[in-house]
Amino acid sequence: MEFTLTTLTFLVLCQIWEAPKCSASCLKSRCEKGDGFCTEGCLNGFTAATCNDRCDDICKTCSQANSTHCTSCFGGFSGPGCKCIPNCKCEVNSEVCNECINGFEVEGKECKCNKNYCLNSSLCTSCQNNTLYSFEGTCCECSTHCKSKQCMSENHCLNGCEDGYTGVDCADLCTDYDTDCTKCSQTENFCVQCKSGLTPNTDGVCARPCSETCVNKVCDAKTGMCLQGCIRNFYADKCDIICPSTCASVPNKTRCDNYGRCLHGCIEGYKGVTCINSTKANTGNSSAAWITGGAVGGASTIIFVIIGIVLYIQRRKEQKKQSESGSQLQFRDPHPFIIEEQERHYQQLSERPYKTAGSQEETYTELETNNTEYEQVDS
Repeated sequence: MEFTLTTLTFLVLCQIWEAPKCSASCLKSRCEKGDGFCTEGCLNGFTAATCNDRCDDICKTCSQANSTHCTSCFGGFSGPGCKCIPNCKCEVNSEVCNECINGFEVEGKECKCNKNYCLNSSLCTSCQNNTLYSFEGTCCECSTHCKSKQCMSENHCLNGCEDGYTGVDCADLCTDYDTDCTKCSQTENFCVQCKSGLTPNTDGVCARPCSETCVNKVCDAKTGMCLQGCIRNFYADKCDIICPSTCASVPNKTRCDNYGRCLHGCIEGYKGVTCINSTKANTGNSSAAWITGGAVGGASTIIFVIIGIVLYIQRRKEQKKQSESGSQLQFRDPHPFIIEEQERHYQQLSERPYKTAGSQEETYTELETNNTEYEQVDS
């Protein structure tokens, strides 16, 4: 059998590339190769295309497209929201009970009554056990909140209520009259157990223990605020803060008011309304300020000295340049004023009018005198 290069390449790529594995929550472990979509649905309690998400807690199973739409429920409940009570046929999408089913009866008792619970189904004067009670020719289940689910009648739980419930049929919550109550009397609004940090007071209400520093230990049941003030040398609403130790003391009197303000002045060395300010000079800070000021002043002096030196050097350079420029000017024109005098003589000569031969000698003599002066300057 012959293999072309294309065939061999295809086989190698098939071995390297593996299709995505199905999610462990896919029913029958079947899914599409491309995106992993679970084609047979999800295992109980899972949802989404790849069945990696959880259904709502109330659902036993749910729609693969909607985690809140229950397709089956726990405890015999039914409906998309698991609100239709057991043994009841509910209206579509409303979960309102229309009639009891499966041999159960009495919709007003949540379809919890059944003649099969009777010891004698024809008369039904007694029921099979204490978890049931007799009612109008049938036997009904005790309230689910009766302790051990046992009762003597519809309105009388045999062993009281489960913690957190109250009422003759244990259908009411203790928190309905006290939000901090975790256990209460079955027959009256009286709390016997409270949340952590609270205790029932004489009125059966959950209360915060009053501080030992409250006068007569009297305080508000819920907030713990002292209602008669604080004992000596304590302040604040709950009297849980001690007065400043720097307040002056007076025998048999508190050092501060309810806001922590000293009532009798301060001890020596302190001042202020609450006596927290010291009257002693803070030498440490003064020394630090002196050192900081000295350092800044010294740095400034050094900077000024450097600037002065730079300016001095620049000025010396400028003076040197000016000196060199002056020397060059003197070399070119050693006697500028005499040159000007020369020009003036030449101008005078050119301006003289032409004269006769008799006056030429006089003119030449004057020019010769001027040349003599010029030679004396150059020498």
